[in-house]
Amino acid sequence: DNTDGLGLVTDLMRNNISLKAKNILILGSGSVIFSVLHSLELEHPARIDLLMRNREKLEDFMSKSAIIDEYE
Repeated sequence: DNTDGLGLVTDLMRNNISLKAKNILILGSGSVIFSVLHSLELEHPARIDLLMRNREKLEDFMSKSAIIDEYE
């Protein structure tokens, strides 16, 4: 059980930052992305971009979420 995503979204909302229809860029390839991805998706952003050094990890994230785009 992990509360990273819930905490991130709660902090953003507390600061009047809405993610609805926004573009989100996440830098890095740490596994913490898995813990926040679902919470971010529930806020209905337009898209989520991941900028990662490891192509294999990027493909793994992309297979788990239809909202993730990639940069090459």
